[in-house]
Amino acid sequence: ASVGGGGSRGVSQDLKTHRINLLLDQCETVRFPFKKKLILNSLNLTAADIPVKDLYGTNLGNSLHKLSLAGNRLSTVPPKLVTCLPMLKTLDLSQCELHQLPDRWNLPQLKRLNLSHNRLTDFPEENMLEGLLELQELNMYGNKVSVIVVPHNPKLLAKLETLNLGYNDLAYIPDDLNRLKALRTLKVMNNFLEKIPMSVCDTE
Repeated sequence: ASVGGGGSRGVSQDLKTHRINLLLDQCETVRFPFKKKLILNSLNLTAADIPVKDLYGTNLGNSLHKLSLAGNRLSTVPPKLVTCLPMLKTLDLSQCELHQLPDRWNLPQLKRLNLSHNRLTDFPEENMLEGLLELQELNMYGNKVSVIVVPHNPKLLAKLETLNLGYNDLAYIPDDLNRLKALRTLKVMNNFLEKIPMSVCDTE
């Protein structure tokens, strides 16, 4: 890091980049593909700091099993990031101050998606879910979601077993939630619910 003219901002940016590169290097040297995890938690990253170029079309990106960006003030997610990780099983974007998500995702192996403690107002739309066909667990605890939109396409959320929407702004649970045949656990504590449909009550 340069001393003097760059100031503390330049130094902190250099340190941030250095830490990211170290974590990338560590991840790349893991011998067993199923253990490849890139944990970039609470590094004060912005969306622009996410090392997309090191993951897009690279050996690491093609073999990464877990990515966590929890605790960074991202506000948005780079669209390329959610289309370039074909083996990713777990993605943690909790506590990232997200207010919206990319429209199109292509994470064909993703099983667990953590979007908790953000500022999201919308339930994932069909465009997004078309790229998440293996999703088993969706955590949206602590957001501002007011409506659960059950996809019309029966292939979407067909494998979803756990849905956490505690501490949101839900006023009702849709009757057609029972179309999600794999759903076993529905968490909706601390919303504005007056009643829960009988068809949903035997879900858990």
